[in-house]
Amino acid sequence: MVLIPSTVMTVAEEHSANVNTEACEAVEQWLLSEEAQKLILEGYMHSVFAGMEEYPHNSVPTEELIEKDFGVDWDNAYHNREAINTAWTEIVTAK
Repeated sequence: MVLIPSTVMTVAEEHSANVNTEACEAVEQWLLSEEAQKLILEGYMHSVFAGMEEYPHNSVPTEELIEKDFGVDWDNAYHNREAINTAWTEIVTAK
């Protein structure tokens, strides 16, 4: 089992194309609200809240997923993505 983290962040205005940190912070705060987390559960994804008793339909509690996660070196996956993609293509390509 591989857990895939999703990042939400506000980019500093000097690095932002739209220079609207106020709107970014509002979206970030909403995504971290209880209301949004319930919608995330309805979308078959797990909440980011620790100890959340609810979980998506036909899934298992988040704590069980974390226990079974075999861990991914995300830095390695990012820096070696071309080699990983090539290896994956070779494995799944019909010969």
